Amino acid sequence: FQLGGDPGCLTLSDSNLELDGCTLRDIAGEGVHAVGCTTRIRAYLIERTEEALSLDRGDTVVEYCTVRDVVEKSDLIDVNGADDGPAARIAYNHISGTTDDGIDADGGIIVIEGNVIHGCGDQAMSLVGEGSSTVRRNVCYGNTHGLSVKDSNVCLAEHNTFAFNTETGVRAIEKTLGDGGGIVTLRDSIVWGNGVQLFVDEDGSIDAAYCDVEGALAPGPGNISADPLFADAPAGDFNLLDGSPCIGAASDGGVIGALPLDASPQPYAPPLRIRSRTVSRFAIVPKVVSRGRFRGKLAR
Repeated sequence: FQLGGDPGCLTLSDSNLELDGCTLRDIAGEGVHAVGCTTRIRAYLIERTEEALSLDRGDTVVEYCTVRDVVEKSDLIDVNGADDGPAARIAYNHISGTTDDGIDADGGIIVIEGNVIHGCGDQAMSLVGEGSSTVRRNVCYGNTHGLSVKDSNVCLAEHNTFAFNTETGVRAIEKTLGDGGGIVTLRDSIVWGNGVQLFVDEDGSIDAAYCDVEGALAPGPGNISADPLFADAPAGDFNLLDGSPCIGAASDGGVIGALPLDASPQPYAPPLRIRSRTVSRFAIVPKVVSRGRFRGKLAR
């Protein structure tokens, strides 16, 4: 465990990290860099760092956080999974402000749920490599690409809203020659106002059903192509007005799209499960880490 170490303000390996109610900002380097750790990050504000959260090959949960405005060309959240590890969970966060990706996940299993992701110069979500992904009830708008699934990643995307992204809403492609295309099962989602709504290359596939997709009617049962009647899209409000064709049109008779969300979702993961390789458990007391200096204290 290092505080103020390289490459992150918090740098850990094979350890346990629990951050709750903290603020970290204005760091010359990554915010948190964790490898092989059990990590629980909740109710956390992180802004104006390089890559905000770099979380590799561990047991990872990031919930109820605001992650925004990284500097240089950096992802906001980067998660690299392990074939035999538990699913990473990125849920109910507000993620915005980068020239790169909002969430970049490479390999392993990941659940991405209930996030609002916007203002990303590349992809709101980039899911790469062999592994499986569940993408549920996210709102992705004002990015270059909404959801990108690549290189044999298998993704179930249900009850999402991908709107007004400049190039693509959902795409399934082969990024690395020979690695195969992305595979997307798209259900109960709105894909509207993007440069291209659904994009596949010769190796990718998107199976859409019970979706509202702008333009020519997408093949598949229950698909529609009708203005979803967003409440106030320019202001980032993607709730649906009364009379929306998406109301009652989902596969279960409910609402197509990400909203409304559960107003009071419960934390998914229990407290830290101590890893057998670790002799200490550290938690960060809710204080501010700012301009490269730690102004709180460590609790063991």
